[in-house]
Amino acid sequence: MSKSQQSSPTIKAYYEPSSDTLTFTFTLVPQPAVAEEMADEVWVRFDPITKQMITIDVLNFSMRLQANWGTELIYQERTDMNRLETLLGFGQITPSLHNREITTN
Repeated sequence: MSKSQQSSPTIKAYYEPSSDTLTFTFTLVPQPAVAEEMADEVWVRFDPITKQMITIDVLNFSMRLQANWGTELIYQERTDMNRLETLLGFGQITPSLHNREITTN
């Protein structure tokens, strides 16, 4: 892995409705890894040599949300262009100008 990849971690989240799985990925490309169940229905895949985390899968994600926050929890994505302005102002995220992705600090 290059220094630029190490200094700017990639974290992406994907939700797959058909399997009700929320997946966090920590690499730019898929990689071979070992999987372990770290908690009930929470799987972590990692490189066994470097111990670098590759993905985290949260199974039955919507059931977990309802169990913890009830059925009234509603997420509605904001679509206005300034939705990240608050986080940028607090220095919590920085924009990547070359590909318009957001990276965490």
